[in-house]
Amino acid sequence: MNDPGLHRTLIGDGLATMFAGLIGSVANTTYSENTGVLAITKIYNPNILNIAAILAIIFSFISPITNFFNNIPD
Repeated sequence: MNDPGLHRTLIGDGLATMFAGLIGSVANTTYSENTGVLAITKIYNPNILNIAAILAIIFSFISPITNFFNNIPD
């Protein structure tokens, strides 16, 4: 969380999103959430992240799992 600092990442994403809105650009994607998760869990291994991404894609095609996640209250 110290290098470059989670707060700097969040500020950078916020400023980029505000600037995109000011010039009438399309919505952009921010990655500060991913940086925060990596910093908190301390899992930086690309293989583990690839497995998680593949599982998320597979789970999205399985109706009972999709229904379960859709029924979680906001």
